[in-house]
Amino acid sequence: MEKVFFASNAKTAISVGQSQGVMLYCFARNRVRVYEYSPAHIKKTITGLGRASKKDVQRHLRSFFGAKIRSPKNGKTHFDDAADALAVALCHAIRSVGRGEISVKVGKVTHYYDKIGVAVVELLADLSVGDRIKFSRGGEDLFEQVVESMQVEHSKIQSAKRGDIVGLKTDQPVKEGAEIFKL
Repeated sequence: MEKVFFASNAKTAISVGQSQGVMLYCFARNRVRVYEYSPAHIKKTITGLGRASKKDVQRHLRSFFGAKIRSPKNGKTHFDDAADALAVALCHAIRSVGRGEISVKVGKVTHYYDKIGVAVVELLADLSVGDRIKFSRGGEDLFEQVVESMQVEHSKIQSAKRGDIVGLKTDQPVKEGAEIFKL
């Protein structure tokens, strides 16, 4: 999400602020992490210059994606808004790869058996033995590991699908409510 700064138009600032408030509420309610980037940060990531113009950003996006879309001279189009959104998304993708953060939420720990080091996990996506995962709780990364062993009803399995409830051997203790992301 782009950090928005308005210096002169209070009406627009209020509307955008309300819209962002609704989006942030929805993200929080669904436990989706939010990343915010300033316009200068986005421009620097995309073009190498923090003070690049909109046209410079659009030119770099076209170069990167091979798009042949053109805005009319002196006219704002939907491409201008789409280019802004695409620039934010590309900035996030570039920064996430650099931080090793590209991951997909695959499940949630519903119980942990500390004596045997097994977490009961409700899967939100497919998971297989050999997949690299990380555990997070409250937005904080706890640890990473490779899935070495999974079970359903005390039988070893090699893979499981969305909706399955599995026992997952963990390298470290983990608390109920921890989220699991596939790396």
